[in-house]
Amino acid sequence: MVEFHAADVDSELSTALLVYDFELKASVELSGYAELFRIETWDYEPGNDQEWNIYVQDHDGNLVHTTTMLDVKAGNNTAPEPGFSLSS
Repeated sequence: MVEFHAADVDSELSTALLVYDFELKASVELSGYAELFRIETWDYEPGNDQEWNIYVQDHDGNLVHTTTMLDVKAGNNTAPEPGFSLSS
């Protein structure tokens, strides 16, 4: 879970995106003009510092982002990774 503060005095907030290694890991719908928000993802690699990006968009289409380093502790329980195999 990542907590962040977002504010826009001109337009109501719309969406936040959590991106790691150029991949979208989570998104959350926002509302209001300023607030503390949370975004969660099951898709992470525990055990090292990682550079994450949070993008926030308002209802006018303006998009801003910030980069932060997160220390994802080893031993956290991530979601299972599904897999399948085909045979003939």
